[in-house]
Amino acid sequence: MKLILESFFISFDEIKGDSSLASPDIFANRSLSDVVNFEMTDEEVKPIIKQKIDESIVSAFEVLRKRIDKFGVTQPNIQRLGNSGRILVELPGAKDVARVQNLLQSTAQLEFWVTEKNDSFLNFLSEANEVLKEILVEDEVELIENETSKIDDLLADVEANDSIGSSVKNPFYDYLVGTGYQGGPVIAQFFAKDQKKIEEYLSMPQVRKLLPADKRYTSFYLANLMRIQK
Repeated sequence: MKLILESFFISFDEIKGDSSLASPDIFANRSLSDVVNFEMTDEEVKPIIKQKIDESIVSAFEVLRKRIDKFGVTQPNIQRLGNSGRILVELPGAKDVARVQNLLQSTAQLEFWVTEKNDSFLNFLSEANEVLKEILVEDEVELIENETSKIDDLLADVEANDSIGSSVKNPFYDYLVGTGYQGGPVIAQFFAKDQKKIEEYLSMPQVRKLLPADKRYTSFYLANLMRIQK
């Protein structure tokens, strides 16, 4: 990257004529208006551009590092290769190479959604909890029946009822640690460590259909929040 930037500066000096790096159509634009002004010389602009590029590489490094954390591989290695502008990524034990490449190379997308007030969705938590209870009870009964011989059917039914009564209580509420204030955007709060389980529950079709088709969940696990958006 350093060589590419230096080559750019050399080529620009050869063809710039009356233009300068601080021209409004080059680097004195809106995105750099806080650090580059029209009166700056090329020599004053060059170190700023170098700094901005370095900041971009650091930002890309952090994005890759966070994405790599999701793979769960042991001893991942990610490091910058000097001032080359390149980043080395090593994921020992990663099996799905295509998925790894797709995740690391994909471009982030910025979306804007209107956040709903929680007043309209106060019943969602209880409804979701009841639906989950039905799903988990059915799954537990099916599991017990599959593992029990026909001779033990009667006994298995009794054991199943006892097991269901003790293990399937409030699957959604059991993870709930708080709710948002009335009229606010937050309807539920969960610990970040329970993210996988909550997302598993919310992705179930029976739970998802409790919301209108034009609504969706959004989660901020650093703050342990769940919101409804439209």
